Amino acid sequence: MYVHCNTHCLNLVLVDACKTTPEICNFFGTVEKINSFIEARPNRHAIFQSYQQNLGIKTPYSVGHQMGICRCDALHVIKATLPAIIDTIISHQSMLWTNEVNDL
Repeated sequence: MYVHCNTHCLNLVLVDACKTTPEICNFFGTVEKINSFIEARPNRHAIFQSYQQNLGIKTPYSVGHQMGICRCDALHVIKATLPAIIDTIISHQSMLWTNEVNDL
């Protein structure tokens, strides 16, 4: 039981330390914007999954699902699916009426 408590305390310290570093805050802000962009509309998520399949990723990932679990897991998903994320953003860039892509 104490291991969990100590691990949780260490996590809180690391989270607070990350909040004071602008580069880390910007990085995780970008990760959250990627998540919001892809998961905001079902058609974007479907296109993202089709790009993953085209890249040979056997188990399609959901960026949003991982963001809710752990930021570290979300980073692994982004690393594994970066080409699909880029293709999804590019495919929607000409269709957007707002500057959602430019914010990324």
